Amino acid sequence: MNSYASIDEAAVDLVYHAPFYAHILAGLRRRSGPTSTLLAEGAKVLLAICPTDLAKRSKPEARGLLKHELLHVLLGHPVRRSSFPDTKRFDLAADLVVNALLDDDERTPDDLLPRDFGDLNLPPSGTVEDYYRLLPPTPADEEDPENAPETAFVTAAPPQPGRRSHDDWTTFDEGTALEKMLREAYIAAVTEEAYSRATRAGNASSKLLRALQLALARKAAADWRTVLRRFRASAETTRIRSTIQRPSRRFGTVPGTRIQRLCRLVVCIDTSGSLSAEDLGIIDAELRHLARTDAQIHLIFCDAAVVGEGPFRGALPTQVPGGGGTLFDPALLAAEKYDPDGIVYFTDGWVSAVNTRPKAPVLWVLTPAGRALDDDARALLPGRIVKMQ
Repeated sequence: MNSYASIDEAAVDLVYHAPFYAHILAGLRRRSGPTSTLLAEGAKVLLAICPTDLAKRSKPEARGLLKHELLHVLLGHPVRRSSFPDTKRFDLAADLVVNALLDDDERTPDDLLPRDFGDLNLPPSGTVEDYYRLLPPTPADEEDPENAPETAFVTAAPPQPGRRSHDDWTTFDEGTALEKMLREAYIAAVTEEAYSRATRAGNASSKLLRALQLALARKAAADWRTVLRRFRASAETTRIRSTIQRPSRRFGTVPGTRIQRLCRLVVCIDTSGSLSAEDLGIIDAELRHLARTDAQIHLIFCDAAVVGEGPFRGALPTQVPGGGGTLFDPALLAAEKYDPDGIVYFTDGWVSAVNTRPKAPVLWVLTPAGRALDDDARALLPGRIVKMQ
């Protein structure tokens, strides 16, 4: 079989056969690896290609492999993965989107397409959200472990032929808040430039243009979970404390010092009746995710007054107190006494005035049925505002 000997040879040939993608590839760091995947290294996005995988493919299929990974970058899949609870199902949904954008000769027999799931009636050119909603949940024995390995590559095998694991994308959740922001800014800029070039050239497929348009629209309305997790990362503080368990490296004596990275969040929940049972279920799932990142979470329930509070112990209470009017000041004042690193307030946003200006940064998360994310809301609510989609 006529194949490429190296990723560099494949990259050069991409210039002649697919210059649109070659331009994107030129801006990525790349190297050989045990699997073909995308990785985050510091503030950079890195493309790793497995030489064995490349060698066993025909030249069109090898170009398809490069285009497959580059499309994941353009559509922002690596940075969106962690916002979906069932990451294995997301992996499959993302691959179905990308595979449908490849030419027929660029796919291998193992590359799955929406039509391969005939009983589910998947749309031929759907979005990740479409496929994620329609695909069955991942069986419990195939779910991702809670803590991803701290290695450059994750070697977990796909659960079945044709299904690829993207566990390496957990590296996009690592690093400092600044590194994450720079990576996301890079992906957004690449997508915007690609869409601009595709529309100017006039030879891009309608399916690709639509996928890029949706990706840009999604970035404009940032996913609230991503914003929340970025807020948690930015609120993290570093504390140095003495410890007798670790001798001083400089002097060899005890006590030494230990660096602790902590994040103390106060989460305020509007219980005036503005949050539905579905909203509370979504909030509960997201708080569980934050708790797994070792954030210390204290809950405050408030309508016109604080009606309950306490530490988050893995789940919201089944009966949420409240049901009266709406005031935000009592909860914000109560939060201050815990000296938090950040305050998150879940609400519909409808209130006449907010007089309290906390010292800690505040993130307001508005419910889907809540007030619009407009200039009036920004003027009223002190801090960052995002709306649940």
